[in-house]
Amino acid sequence: MATNQAIGQIDLTFTQRAAVADFLSYFEGIEDDREPLRLALVLAGEKPGTIVSTEPWERLAHSPIDFFDQLELAHGRVAPSSSWYVARDPLRISYLPEKVHDRPEYHRRLGWFFGYPQAAIDHFIEQDLPDRTRPAEFVAAGRFSARELAFSQFVFHVPIDSVHGYERAIERGKANRDRLLKLADRWELPALEHQTETVYRSLVDRLHRATR
Repeated sequence: MATNQAIGQIDLTFTQRAAVADFLSYFEGIEDDREPLRLALVLAGEKPGTIVSTEPWERLAHSPIDFFDQLELAHGRVAPSSSWYVARDPLRISYLPEKVHDRPEYHRRLGWFFGYPQAAIDHFIEQDLPDRTRPAEFVAAGRFSARELAFSQFVFHVPIDSVHGYERAIERGKANRDRLLKLADRWELPALEHQTETVYRSLVDRLHRATR
């Protein structure tokens, strides 16, 4: 993979762009799937690691291993899940949990692998999920508009359950969405731009429907 010095200025070869375009083609028409967006940020060096599901490879011509190798991504699995965990740094793969379980250490290691903020990881572990404020409740209460709150989903982790927590997630999410659009232009991948905008519109629509 050809690179410039600055993180976020990573180029793809022609062959790599073709492989990513093929991968993106699987998600055409799947409005709310953020998987290819997370992968793009990993490729750009903006995100340390992500998870890739098994479903695309049932339709795509190449194997997942060939795809990861072509993109120079290290890969591994967490038993018994069949999904793949990928990262640019092989050392990050070595720190993955060995198997799925619900102990705090599992969530801490997985959150670190994905590059989530430590405060968000701690909050996720410490708070009972049924007690969380649903994002639509913030919209219904007039704290945020649906168009604002949809940006929070571009941080890809569960925000800290407070107005301030979502404000921070919205700010970071806007930056991630902008990065994705710039990458789509830099890599000449209109499908990446389309998926980014489709996901955003889908999130806005979902919040609107939830508050009617």
